[in-house]
Amino acid sequence: MVTVSTGNRGSTTASVLTLADATALSDPGRFPDLALVAPQYGASATLTRGASEGSYQVVGTTEAYAAVRNLESASGTFLTAEQVAENAKVVVLGATVASDLFGGQDPLRQILRINDALVEVTGVLASTGGAGFGSSDTQVFVPSELALGRLFNVNRIRGSYAISGMSIQVVS
Repeated sequence: MVTVSTGNRGSTTASVLTLADATALSDPGRFPDLALVAPQYGASATLTRGASEGSYQVVGTTEAYAAVRNLESASGTFLTAEQVAENAKVVVLGATVASDLFGGQDPLRQILRINDALVEVTGVLASTGGAGFGSSDTQVFVPSELALGRLFNVNRIRGSYAISGMSIQVVS
């Protein structure tokens, strides 16, 4: 796996990566050595379910992210291509987030709030055993344009949303 990062989320300098860049790199006709490209934009947000509330890292990405990062679902599914294309209001929870907000209850098909947007839980990841910032256990995942446009109102650069990085799986 190769990870590419701007190092400056939301910057408007020439070093900006965009969603269009990730889409272009996903074209096997142009880049046959790249198996999967997963754009990502991460920012902290407040997640609320009833009286339960917490601040978590929200990652806007595509269906390729789970495969590139070797993430497995404990229940439900990771983001699907259809959900990403439709900019669906869905969320996949890291194991710790699911436990924090739902305790022992099944979070699937439950509604929670991310900032001011209502989203439906469609999956929970298996625990990776990591802790702290950057661990998938303490993150949540939403379709890229839901994060970029609705949740965080990210700037557009050359007509495309700026992203904070991408994870790339090369052909072996």
